[in-house]
Amino acid sequence: MGLAERTWPALDAWSRRLGGVQAGKAFAVALSGGPDSTALAHVYQKWLETRFPGRSFRGQCIVVNHNLRRGSGEEALVVSERARDLGLSPVVRSVALESSKQEVAREGRLRTLLEVGLEFGAKAILLGHTRSDQLETFLMRAMRASGIQGLRGIPEASTLSLSRDGIRVEALEPGEGRLPGSSGEVYLVRPLLGVTKGEVLGYCADNGLEYVEDPSNVNLGYTRNAIRDHFGTALEAREDDGLCRNVATVHSLLANSVCPLHSERLSSMRRDAVRPADAEAAAAGDLYVNVEALRRHPVELVQDLLLELVHSMAPSSRKRPRLRSIERMQRLMYQGKRCAIRGIRCIPVPETRKTLYLLSGRSPGQSC
Repeated sequence: MGLAERTWPALDAWSRRLGGVQAGKAFAVALSGGPDSTALAHVYQKWLETRFPGRSFRGQCIVVNHNLRRGSGEEALVVSERARDLGLSPVVRSVALESSKQEVAREGRLRTLLEVGLEFGAKAILLGHTRSDQLETFLMRAMRASGIQGLRGIPEASTLSLSRDGIRVEALEPGEGRLPGSSGEVYLVRPLLGVTKGEVLGYCADNGLEYVEDPSNVNLGYTRNAIRDHFGTALEAREDDGLCRNVATVHSLLANSVCPLHSERLSSMRRDAVRPADAEAAAAGDLYVNVEALRRHPVELVQDLLLELVHSMAPSSRKRPRLRSIERMQRLMYQGKRCAIRGIRCIPVPETRKTLYLLSGRSPGQSC
């Protein structure tokens, strides 16, 4: 079975979920011009031609120019012309970024995808992440001790919205049925997660698809590129060797067996130990955490809950906290001491004999 035939069932399922025939207009492809998104755009166009013959609309795609290197504007125009040649209707948007850091570029790209998606009525934006990206992400997070939830890797689908702190991306559990509401939320869908990079490159070659190469992908100063260079997860030959198969097996075990059970335990512990702060403080997102309730659970589970709390409360542009920072936070809380991590202040409430902590993202003296 070819790459397209393996991808279409996911598009069919999302089409039914988003409204049947009209769902063809509910998708938009995030097209960078690289091989992954180019292959996805081609697969999507062929899916439209097959599933919606005689349709009166063109499939949409979004081309984001990050303005990070000379000639990026011209490159975006080339990518948009290739999209038109495929039969898609491209929208090109430029982003003014404050720095060239990858994290800032990601924030700007997601913000633009959300804005354009909402502007043109897209309910789901298709992203070209592959199994290679999944393995690289798993290795990166393992190196950073990201906790069980972090090791789950890239989800098949997420919701994308704008919060008071910036862009917010939340993973959807497999089979979760909620649809984006009318309050500025869209899906991010990754139909190529089961496909290798080698398969993508082969698909592009077989179909005569031209794509651009991002020169930053060879910069070994970026962790993902260094992992890719060392383990060779971008190469089909290495993806089929023992090392990459073993990494993929471990990731699959964690994502499909360990993480769901872990999520259930985290949810139970959160109900037991965490509640919104009082009145106006709750409106600002502050939380109360009961330390005595935390002590009833394994330390490793407590630390993963604290990691999730900090990550959800901290400004969205920040990376997930390192586990060693969370270990220090948990230790100080058990000792009844103040601490701060990623801009989140952890303050023992005196009248509770330090059994209750206030977690606040507000500056000292800042009103709600």
